[in-house]
Amino acid sequence: MKRYVCVLLAMLLTLTGCAAFELNNLPPQAVELEVLEDDKVTRLADIDFVPVPGFAYNVLLEEGLAGGNKVFYRRFIAYGETGDEVHEFVTEAELPRSFPSAQEARSYLTRVTPEKLHLPENTYVSDSVHYSWEEEAYPAAVEEEQRISLTALKRLGAVSRLNEYYVIGKNPEPLVAAIEAVEAGIADVADSFVVERSLESLPQSFAYSIALALPGKKQVQNSAEAMQASVSLQYQIDELGNPLHLELVYSAAFQNGLDDGNMALLNRMAAFVNELVDTLKEQLDLFGVNSNNPSLTYSNVTLYYEEEKLPDSLCRKIEIR
Repeated sequence: MKRYVCVLLAMLLTLTGCAAFELNNLPPQAVELEVLEDDKVTRLADIDFVPVPGFAYNVLLEEGLAGGNKVFYRRFIAYGETGDEVHEFVTEAELPRSFPSAQEARSYLTRVTPEKLHLPENTYVSDSVHYSWEEEAYPAAVEEEQRISLTALKRLGAVSRLNEYYVIGKNPEPLVAAIEAVEAGIADVADSFVVERSLESLPQSFAYSIALALPGKKQVQNSAEAMQASVSLQYQIDELGNPLHLELVYSAAFQNGLDDGNMALLNRMAAFVNELVDTLKEQLDLFGVNSNNPSLTYSNVTLYYEEEKLPDSLCRKIEIR
């Protein structure tokens, strides 16, 4: 009996939560960098990064010239996949002569030895470096293959602070349409579940909930005695789209036995919840908080993540407090 619990909880546990300024002639350490006391959070001017267990990545902090303008250097901070290691490192490319600027030195390396500009795998290029590249119209083609976007890092839970506002649009129609599209995916088996569903959509408030129960063999009409999964979303926003309240909750609970004939329905229930939660996160940009990174601070609000996992139930919540 417990193996059915493990199947549903394992499926729900897979919910994704799941794929450049120039410092000419300045020595390393010119970019302000603060590593907080726990040695795991690195604070830049606009972003705080944290390690992600199982995933290694790097941040390109700055680039410039050193050694009498005969060395082109890049300074990085590396986040190890163990989740405990954060350290700085510098790469250097020797030049045949002095160059008047990092831009010209980089242009020379692009033409002659482009391999010296290859970035480490999964490198995020900081805004300061990226803006410099844009001003110079530098295509950064050599670096492109190994780069990773801020959006990808946020989805992984590698970002704990962003210097931007989190807002929700006042038109809820795309959200409603996305919900209805996911619900249509289980229309063929909807009669096999006990379903409770409500939706209230207004320009500045939204409330949606759906609960699916797979009745036990002897308690077909009693959803309280069955395998259940539910998703609920509520939010309120002000005139500018700033959230006044937001809460997304998704859970599963096991309270009765199942026979082998219900396994296909159990799989459909879990897949539905997975897809629905991912859709809500996508529509509202709620990726970025998970068990590894339980908070993500924007300029106006902070998203928090909580999880409660018991032998026969799982509950996850994303909210603004």
